[in-house]
Amino acid sequence: MKQIHAREKPPDIPLIIEDLKKFTIKMFKPLDFYLNASNLNGNEFTELQLWHATLHMIGSLSNLYTLTHQDFDARIFNFSVLAPLNSLHLCFNVLETYFELDNSKLSSKSLCLSKKWPHLNNALFLIYVNAFRALIQIYTIFLQYMENKDIQLFIQRNSSALTYPICPGDFEGPHNKCISLKIAFKEMKNIFDHIHQEKLKPLTQIWQNSYYFSIIISMEKIGRRAFNKGMRNIDEGPETENDATENSLTSILNDLEGPLEDFSENFIDDILGSPSAFFDTAISGWSNFEDFFSR
Repeated sequence: MKQIHAREKPPDIPLIIEDLKKFTIKMFKPLDFYLNASNLNGNEFTELQLWHATLHMIGSLSNLYTLTHQDFDARIFNFSVLAPLNSLHLCFNVLETYFELDNSKLSSKSLCLSKKWPHLNNALFLIYVNAFRALIQIYTIFLQYMENKDIQLFIQRNSSALTYPICPGDFEGPHNKCISLKIAFKEMKNIFDHIHQEKLKPLTQIWQNSYYFSIIISMEKIGRRAFNKGMRNIDEGPETENDATENSLTSILNDLEGPLEDFSENFIDDILGSPSAFFDTAISGWSNFEDFFSR
């Protein structure tokens, strides 16, 4: 932190990122360890918080470097994409795993929310804090690409002819080629689509009663609509000035004006599904979130 706030000289951001990475790897188990559900027992909450904090700092510093330096670096760019994506993976993997831990030991005798779902409460806390951050960081990258022609040119020149897969647990990627933003966008959609699977319906019925969780889901839904057009041909880049104009953020938001009005008018249907699907578990009779858990 002293390096970041030093007044005498600008901070060496790549060095700070490297130090953060080395420190976390030295002090804690690898990130992919925590992405394996069989390794989680509910006692690693502090480690998860610190891993999220590290990923957040790496993502923020990488974005800062890209915004303030003209000598773009493929490795730094990949950090800015993969760090928040891994934070999202970690959030939802822990949510699903901690729900199963509590559900397997569920006692109907406990009416207290924190006692009945202790691990799930921790998982939701991680999501409230870190999923917001991760979404904002990823959307910042998309915005930079759409609005900054220098970044567009850099990514196009440094994209690999071979598609580099995004693997959960890897927050570095290749050192000399840029991660595909199209693949990153698809990966983020897959993360959020996963929680709507039929097998996770019992968990879905719980988080649908969480105001903050619903906001996070709505943020992703709106972002998906807003950036979907720009992501279609993002790796190829605009062939003409007209193509660049059509894919600019202003054009995309103008195109979305009508759909977003419909979106806001039909918020419940758009975010949580149809009323019949949402209320099919008699949730409609419960006045607040805690009542849900006490039944």
